[in-house]
Amino acid sequence: MVVILALDILQHKRGRKAGSRMPNTEALALLRPTPQQVAAGNLSRGVQLQQTHAPRHTLSLSHTPRQEWQEASFGPNAGDSLRISSTLPCSENDKFHTWLQDLANDLTAANVVTESVISYITTCMELFSDNLYPIYPVIYKPNISPALTLIKLQDPEEAWDTKSFVHLTSICAYTLAVLPASISGASWSGAQVFYRVFKKAQNSYALRDIECPSSSSVVIHLMHAGWHHASGNPSASWYVLGEAMRTALLMRLHDEKTYESMSCIEGQLCRRAFWALYTGDQASCLLGGHPSIFNKSLFWGVTIPRYPEEFGPEDQATVTQHNGREHSISILTGFNANQDLWLAADDLLQAERDDGTATSNSRPRCLAAYLRFCTVLDDLPTVLRFHNSVDATLEGFFFADEENRRLPVPQALATQRANLHISYQYLKLFFLRKYPFLCLNDPLGPTSVLPSHGYEQGHQLSSLWTGLVRQTMQVAEDMLYVIHTSGVDNLRFNGEPCTEKIRRVAASVLEVLAQDIVDAGLLERAVKLRDLYPHILARLESKASDEPSIAAARSYGAEPYPSVRT
Repeated sequence: MVVILALDILQHKRGRKAGSRMPNTEALALLRPTPQQVAAGNLSRGVQLQQTHAPRHTLSLSHTPRQEWQEASFGPNAGDSLRISSTLPCSENDKFHTWLQDLANDLTAANVVTESVISYITTCMELFSDNLYPIYPVIYKPNISPALTLIKLQDPEEAWDTKSFVHLTSICAYTLAVLPASISGASWSGAQVFYRVFKKAQNSYALRDIECPSSSSVVIHLMHAGWHHASGNPSASWYVLGEAMRTALLMRLHDEKTYESMSCIEGQLCRRAFWALYTGDQASCLLGGHPSIFNKSLFWGVTIPRYPEEFGPEDQATVTQHNGREHSISILTGFNANQDLWLAADDLLQAERDDGTATSNSRPRCLAAYLRFCTVLDDLPTVLRFHNSVDATLEGFFFADEENRRLPVPQALATQRANLHISYQYLKLFFLRKYPFLCLNDPLGPTSVLPSHGYEQGHQLSSLWTGLVRQTMQVAEDMLYVIHTSGVDNLRFNGEPCTEKIRRVAASVLEVLAQDIVDAGLLERAVKLRDLYPHILARLESKASDEPSIAAARSYGAEPYPSVRT
């Protein structure tokens, strides 16, 4: 039997036919400790199987993953307490024994202390599910525990699934790279350890993965690209993202007809992976100045894939209303809203692509696309909106002196809100700089066309520049509001792209200050923001360069301010 991780999903028709049987969750339940055992502290000796035939070799298991995580110690004097069973299977499983032993030794060298490598992987998966899943809902959570349990209790005569191991370690590496140490309890060296083991396993499987791609093939590349971005290497991230896009194109995930031959769960995972890749490519296009591959031209001649749907309760967040009642909001609401946002942005870019250049003839189309972009997030639930504390209903509205009526927001939704509105503010500033005529009170009126006389033209350019500066200050302050109401951790959960968007807005403030600002009020606002944004960026602990990529902005027409003014 091949141990197949359900993240990789179990019943897809694409690729290699799995000859394995599904994990028997009822049988696995018998192997798990009971609540009475946990309460009595009977887990220190590990979970033992009754040996009725041949002995079964197991990894060391001391207690439940969450207990182990809370009791794990980190630091220079941690000691060599991370261990795996010396009776791990040999023969056909030699490579797994070597990989796990290397992982155990390297984690020990990185001062990570835990009782079992497998339980540590389980903990990393729980960290991903609790914190990063709202941004990347690309795993099927109900089958993680049974799959990992089978790995713990593996038989020496049963082969392991390499792809599952690659998938697991890629997620662990990304999770430890993105999450702050205050939450993960691990240093950067822990993320590096998982990355090295992941790469070793991936290199042994790369060719077979090309021949038999699945949803996890795309997810592995997404996690790999995310790790490079978090480590401060955006060029490598873009290269690996290209591998994810080629895999998705090989699977034809951009065509709705492809999903007709997939199982329900595999189809949903492929939809999630595809749309996460779509927005990732759009962000890399604008932030990194890379050519756009996954834009709307990809859908010419095919049916655009539908958005994913929720799996069930594991994809829902519970929100308490002011009357005490609870209702559920699917995390796919925020995930799919992110696709709406970037598709609207792509429409605005496409308006220029179709006309060849941003001229007065293209202004009506650009303005219409910009208005759609500005309203794309208007229909979100209150907890995901810009002013998320203002409930515009008779029952939900309250005054500032009734602060005790403010209700907590589930972390999953808070993380998604940060992602949505940080992206929105960045994109808004990008388009205002790319199409400065949008800063005018009436972009389609006769005054939006530059006059031929020198004096009138100079006056018009001056008004255009002043409008752009004011809009820049407004975006910078709105971005500050999103940061303030999101919290540092929710920003960190969104990874390096979130930090880069904030950095671009901060750089625009510096460019404004480089001009001769006559308006004292504007100057004062800009100086305050100039002093504050570096402090915010320092708190986010980005590993990328602090220098803004002006070249990337210019590649898409967002010129620096002097060219607008003169």
